[in-house]
Amino acid sequence: MHEKGISEFLNQMIEARIRTIIKVAKQQGQSMSSTLQTLSRLYAEGILGEMNEGQESREQVLAAWRRQLERLWPEVEP
Repeated sequence: MHEKGISEFLNQMIEARIRTIIKVAKQQGQSMSSTLQTLSRLYAEGILGEMNEGQESREQVLAAWRRQLERLWPEVEP
């Protein structure tokens, strides 16, 4: 129960951050595609994630970002 509560809390925090990223991106006139490209660049530069992360790991993380952006993009107002 305790573990589930923490996991649910972390998922809510992550979703809130993603919604903030989407809101700011939309306010700047970015598309979902350009937002994903920005996130990819930030990972490549080591600003998000580890620079020494393997390519497969980085691709998995970016695929997760893509799924979340696709799911939440239509719901978030600028």
